[in-house]
Amino acid sequence: MIGYTSFINHPSRRAMEKIGMIHVEGGDFDDITVPSGHVLRPHVLYRIDRPTR
Repeated sequence: MIGYTSFINHPSRRAMEKIGMIHVEGGDFDDITVPSGHVLRPHVLYRIDRPTR
């Protein structure tokens, strides 16, 4: 599963980390639906793997 949020949204980032998601190195991106230069444009990508049985 993946999740993403704006770089500055620390509460959401903490929530994703709390449930075991990890920040994907090199996965950060700009949300093109947000105007260039806006503080909410940079986004971070998180993931969590499916548990093995």
